[in-house]
Amino acid sequence: DEDEEEIIPEMYQQMNSSGSGNNSNKQYKSEIIEKVNEQSMMYVEARQAIEVDPWDTHAWNNMMNEVKSNKSGSFTVIEACEMFLLQYPKSATVWILYCETLISTKKEQSVIEENYKKCVKQCRSVALWCSYLTYMKTITIDIALRENFQLEKKKLENYYDLALESVGLVIDSTVLYRNYINFVKSWPETNAQDPGMKLAALRRVYQKCISIAVDGLDEFYREYVALEKAISEHLAEQLLPELTEKYTEAKLIYKERKRLYGALNVNMLARNCHSASWGNRDVGELEQLGHWTRYIRYEMSMGSSSNSSSTGSDSATG
Repeated sequence: DEDEEEIIPEMYQQMNSSGSGNNSNKQYKSEIIEKVNEQSMMYVEARQAIEVDPWDTHAWNNMMNEVKSNKSGSFTVIEACEMFLLQYPKSATVWILYCETLISTKKEQSVIEENYKKCVKQCRSVALWCSYLTYMKTITIDIALRENFQLEKKKLENYYDLALESVGLVIDSTVLYRNYINFVKSWPETNAQDPGMKLAALRRVYQKCISIAVDGLDEFYREYVALEKAISEHLAEQLLPELTEKYTEAKLIYKERKRLYGALNVNMLARNCHSASWGNRDVGELEQLGHWTRYIRYEMSMGSSSNSSSTGSDSATG
């Protein structure tokens, strides 16, 4: 019927108008109509709304939900993510979906790594880095042979350091520190040098995280104190006072930062106030504008403090 003809892909309409009427074209038409019929009305309406206003966040979310539910015909998750990320290149949620779909569809390792490297540079997100590190672990130490284990271990260690450099000051980066510590604790001790290397790495990670206002700060501090005292009570007495001072400062900062950061929805998509859909904004979006304004002012007031976490804030702009 006429409505159906409107949503049949342009490729078929062009082919049909050329006058070709052989059996292969009829079969092709049948396949296309079948795919179109697999598209939900919500998906079709979302695509149409995005065409009218590319800042219509509700339409984007509806489109992605329908694609993930296999209600988008032949339009794949990978294609949807690529389209989405052209409009919202800082959406960590969609980057994760994109990269993990590349993994599940068994794309080449080089393609997966290239996309992870690209996205963590332009979208600083704890969740995104966790996804990246999980993948890197599967292609490094999880499959490393005994003779190249040290090389693969060092490679993954470097990736953890890059992650902390990127988002290690964000208040919810706790999971990165915890995973890093567990990774170091898992290192096998096969020679006389291994225990010392493991201890040096543990000290480095613990000393970094107990001086940052992150969730779980108290637990990290207790673990570190226990570690040093188990090695040497005398040495602990020399190391702990300076680090305890940094920990105390981080605790003072944590309470206010937690209050401000806890109000943020870091996965909310940005909306252009001059777009057609701006009139359909909800109260939550205006509230988020206020929350982000207060949080940014707070971080700016921290100046060059070692606890300034502004480096991780851009993940929320979607």
